[in-house]
Amino acid sequence: SSRVRSRFLDDLVPNVAGDASSGAPGRGGSARGRGTGGKGEKLGAPKHACMVCGARLSTPEMRILSRCGEHALDGDQVVVEALRQWRLEQAKALGAPAYTVVTDATIRAIVQRMPTTAEELVQVPGMGPVKIERFGEDILAITRNYA
Repeated sequence: SSRVRSRFLDDLVPNVAGDASSGAPGRGGSARGRGTGGKGEKLGAPKHACMVCGARLSTPEMRILSRCGEHALDGDQVVVEALRQWRLEQAKALGAPAYTVVTDATIRAIVQRMPTTAEELVQVPGMGPVKIERFGEDILAITRNYA
């Protein structure tokens, strides 16, 4: 058969033994070479995988945090609220929506890493050079306060 299993099925339907032995090129046992292997394959682990269990991360927020929903960190709610309050003040001052300052996912990533230096802050997904220049010192002041 010349049919190939769609990669879009990986999250919905596990790869069954019949797929590997069907003789179809592509999916079956040869997926390792392409780096898109199914669940549990070390060599072909998904590009975006949970750092705890290796499960595929299906949402942008999960990818930023490198954790699936089951292993998501609650984070220190006090720090999250402090960052959200700061974000709201910044957004009002700029006359822009709060998510344009930093997203909720970025706030959670900041709380997960708790950076205390600009070098650490630049490693946080969602914090590019412009945001670090505009907001870096404020964010670091908050994280240092709770570190």
